[in-house]
Amino acid sequence: MRPDDQAIRDFLVAAVGDRPEPWPDHWDHPGALEAVGSAAIFHGVANLLAGPAIDGWPESLADRIRDQARAQAMWELRHHQLLCALLPALTDHGVPALLLKGSAIPYDL
Repeated sequence: MRPDDQAIRDFLVAAVGDRPEPWPDHWDHPGALEAVGSAAIFHGVANLLAGPAIDGWPESLADRIRDQARAQAMWELRHHQLLCALLPALTDHGVPALLLKGSAIPYDL
């Protein structure tokens, strides 16, 4: 299995949506656990999965996803702090800033 397998993407879509599927028994091997974990991280959905969506998943994978979700939350908190300092500093120095995408947009709004 590879992280870009359609079956993994479909499984993750279902898990973050309103129709989660039970963990497939035939995926209980290290290659599948690695592929699903890597896909969740690559697609940025670990934080969406870190709750009840992963109940019944293998514990090592659930732990990896929870760890990634915590890391993303910490990164986001620091990102927010830096932007809150950077944007006024740019304004104070007469440097116009344009936020184009990402989590910076809600901070500016």
